[in-house]
Amino acid sequence: MAVARLVGARIQRREDPRLITGHGRYVDDVKQDAALHMAVVRSPYAHAAIRRLEATAARALPGVEAVYTAAEFKAVLQGSIPVGTAGVTDKRQVPDQLPIAFQEAVY
Repeated sequence: MAVARLVGARIQRREDPRLITGHGRYVDDVKQDAALHMAVVRSPYAHAAIRRLEATAARALPGVEAVYTAAEFKAVLQGSIPVGTAGVTDKRQVPDQLPIAFQEAVY
């Protein structure tokens, strides 16, 4: 079938009746007793030097299983995430993009 004929066409899917009548099961419906939730704290600044990071209070909160900072990841990180050079002029350098900020918050 040509793509032009698919645009705006009614497509009947097997799962639709189950999902639209409320009988479907979504990933969010799956509850596990031992499941943990995660929150990521991002820098409120687009570009900033990280001088100090204090996580003691967060670790002391009830129900908190772990707080990870760059210090915990230093031994396992072995390079940066590949970043494309789109939009970077020839004279500019593409910065390393790490999964967690060490000395500098960027982006």
